[in-house]
Amino acid sequence: MKKVIGAAIISLTFIGLMACSNDNSSEMLEGGQPPGDAGNELQSAEALFNIEDYPEVIAVVNGEELEREVYVTALEEEALMLQAQGFDFQGEEAAEYLTMLEQQLLEQFITEKTLNFEAEKAGLDATDEEVKQELETVMAQNQIPSEEDLVQILEQQGASIDELRDDIAMFVKRQKFIEQQLDSTTITDEQIQEEYDNLVAQIEESGEDSEIPPLEEVQGEIRDYLEMEHQEGQYAEILERIREESDITINI
Repeated sequence: MKKVIGAAIISLTFIGLMACSNDNSSEMLEGGQPPGDAGNELQSAEALFNIEDYPEVIAVVNGEELEREVYVTALEEEALMLQAQGFDFQGEEAAEYLTMLEQQLLEQFITEKTLNFEAEKAGLDATDEEVKQELETVMAQNQIPSEEDLVQILEQQGASIDELRDDIAMFVKRQKFIEQQLDSTTITDEQIQEEYDNLVAQIEESGEDSEIPPLEEVQGEIRDYLEMEHQEGQYAEILERIREESDITINI
């Protein structure tokens, strides 16, 4: 079963830590690249967001609080990443983007907490080996050569390797819960043919002077695409269902 959480590798708490530690990171938030130009100086989080208006508890999800400090820290980490990418913090377009970022980050926190709740309720567990493998993946993706280097990076950010391992364990549990909810599907030859015909029609209508490969050469790629599309649709339905079943209070 392919993993279906692509946007959040471990948790929001450590996404910013890892991304800010990687000078080569070019990962952007969903929704496209922000407007900006290189050399823009970073403003304080207080200047970028209405932090003074945030309550001490941003939201409560199934009895678990999202504290103001955690939410603000995540916003600050996102602002650091935007600065590294040359984001221009001035202007109406930037203000709209930052407002979208606030909402998007809140929704991601809520999604994570609803999945955590369901995984714990299902009694799912993460083995030491599973945590080790995911930790190695995080290090490889962020070009961190050794665990000692990782420990140093985390300490500089006020975190610890044990906290990261706990977060990874929770990620593994979330992943297992999602995989349990997904229905297996078989993509038929008819579906592949239909998708291929649609693609051919789109190319022909666009007027592009492109050579169209025969179905036999691309049917594997089409099958993978259709499987992923089906899986993403199921994932969205799972999130919608568990959100409807969750007790969520948002205070901002």
